[in-house]
Amino acid sequence: MMKTWAVLAGVLCVAASPASADGSFKTGRQLYADCLPTSSATDKGVCVGYVMGVADSLARGDVPLVCVAEGVQGVQLADLVMKWLTENPDKRDFTAVSLISAVLQSAFPCPARQ
Repeated sequence: MMKTWAVLAGVLCVAASPASADGSFKTGRQLYADCLPTSSATDKGVCVGYVMGVADSLARGDVPLVCVAEGVQGVQLADLVMKWLTENPDKRDFTAVSLISAVLQSAFPCPARQ
């Protein structure tokens, strides 16, 4: 169990780093551009799909990191992330995965395990 947490902590530290200059990771800035109301339907689909993919990955496993309530739609998750990105423009250079993770973990915490 400790090994799992150590690996997870390492992955999250890498994901929380600012995105590399060569564009290897989608940044919060790129996600913000995809999610803008003026973006194309395709970009908006990318936005919602990306947020849903991160949410799905965080909700899986023996110890889920987020517990999204049943009935919450992907577009609602994307709207929540977009609100945060709008309110925190100085954080947009971090990886989109780390930002989405932080927003969703704050909004949809899982109950403490006994």
